[in-house]
Amino acid sequence: MRGQHHTLASPLHSGLEATRTPAMTMETKAASPNILDLFAAAFTEIRAIRNSEMVEMTDDMRRSAKASTVSLSRGALHYELVGPDDGPVAVLLSGATLPMWVWDPVMAPLAAVGFRVLRFNYYGRGCSDCPFDPQDPAFFNAQITELTEALALRPPFHIVSIAFGALVGLLYAEQAPARVASLTLIAPDGMGTNVSPGLGLTLTPGLGDYLFDLVGNDLLLQRMPTYSDDRAVVADLTRRISECFAVKGYKRSVLSSIREMPIHTAEASYRAVAANRTRTLVLWGRRDGTTPVAIMDRIRPVMPDAEYRVLEAAHLPPYEDPDLFLSALLPFLRSAVG
Repeated sequence: MRGQHHTLASPLHSGLEATRTPAMTMETKAASPNILDLFAAAFTEIRAIRNSEMVEMTDDMRRSAKASTVSLSRGALHYELVGPDDGPVAVLLSGATLPMWVWDPVMAPLAAVGFRVLRFNYYGRGCSDCPFDPQDPAFFNAQITELTEALALRPPFHIVSIAFGALVGLLYAEQAPARVASLTLIAPDGMGTNVSPGLGLTLTPGLGDYLFDLVGNDLLLQRMPTYSDDRAVVADLTRRISECFAVKGYKRSVLSSIREMPIHTAEASYRAVAANRTRTLVLWGRRDGTTPVAIMDRIRPVMPDAEYRVLEAAHLPPYEDPDLFLSALLPFLRSAVG
């Protein structure tokens, strides 16, 4: 953890000492440690110093945070459910990095117009458990199905999803079309998104795990200015995501998600959802610096029957301008409810 005093030389020095014997001379250099072993030892020490994940999520912490959880097949899942019991169900899906608080501004307004609104933190985010399973499409599909069944929510649902979460929603609609009444995709992944060179390197198994442990916090923080062009919003996002870094399993979960999900290669799934004639709204912020609005033009040909709206916003319309976002979303949801 930063601010603590560590001695970089300790394990590296111990490793070197272990290779020395009284008989070692210039002629026995072949017995010296392998350079790769030295690098591995150095990386391990640096990773320990840089490690910010000091908090193990516990039931006591959940109670302190007044977090509602339900026990599912892979552990406890953190959720919030508001709105009238008999209202049509809207399931809000967050991105890979920002927990469910990204929906804070729209929960009450959606409930006020009659929706039963569910949001939840994927495993590895918020107060949810952090299992070691690969975070692939089946992993996310199971969370939606198990959670809605545990809460006795009757499908079909109105999926409202953003960025990586929009890819989750798309793949769920492909896998379980009868359970999805409508699908709203906000700046969706799956047809390409901006990934920095540093973040791209972390996608390589092995080396990437070390790199993400070392600099993952920095890489995620560097993305915040691409989420909004409002400095106050960026400062708020930076503060709130920094709180996530303390929880054990958060970075591992994020890395697994972006490795295991088809963030660039989901065209076939877009086509499948279109073929199922799932009612779909695609929303994009004109000033999106993370997933450029130009990607919308790649989606139009494969989902020709979807509705498309460009908003005067950046990457997170529900968070930075909820009124503008709701003005586009609510007419679509009302028409989908019938």
